[in-house]
Amino acid sequence: MLQPETKSSVTLWQNLICRLEGVCAAKVVLSPDDVPEEIHILASTNKSPKALTRDVQSALMAVFGVEVDYRIISIAQIHSELAEKDCRLCYTGIDTKYIDGRGDIVVFLSYGDSRVEGRASYTSRNRTSHLRGVAYATLDAVEKCTIENGSTHYDLITTEIIDVSGSPVALVVLCDEQGHQLVGSSFVRENMDDGMVRAVLDALNRRIARQIS
Repeated sequence: MLQPETKSSVTLWQNLICRLEGVCAAKVVLSPDDVPEEIHILASTNKSPKALTRDVQSALMAVFGVEVDYRIISIAQIHSELAEKDCRLCYTGIDTKYIDGRGDIVVFLSYGDSRVEGRASYTSRNRTSHLRGVAYATLDAVEKCTIENGSTHYDLITTEIIDVSGSPVALVVLCDEQGHQLVGSSFVRENMDDGMVRAVLDALNRRIARQIS
């Protein structure tokens, strides 16, 4: 069993719950002894509150070895389309150019009625540098989206385009401030740039949903 460290136990609990299907955001209140006192969840209507409560109890028992009383879990549900709009960053476009030995990338994201753009530059004109630039621009936009609620910095470890059953897949590996690695992936449908942006969002959206909801 994993034992959450005292300093970051709330974050670990919330990150785990936000990874469950249908969960948009989570707020956990722990006692000074790390005993759960309140768990508040914003979720879609894809699952019943009873089923979602069981998922939360099972996940916390499996990862932390903690049995949680269902009575401290409160769940608010919104329709799936609203959950997607309010609790997820959406990719809306990208602008790239390479002039005089310098590549500039702007990635556009939205959440609800808000819009934000992230920027990055690179100098080596090759696919690897370009895709890393796309990932960095996406991370810049993500940090701007969450800055009002205490944004978390993510380091970029690697970007790859791999083959899965004959189809190209964009893959990204990130690292958060606690040293935890995150993996995101997306099939390349329009082009590699779009696939890489969506791979970054795949790695982060569940974790940062509570910061923008």
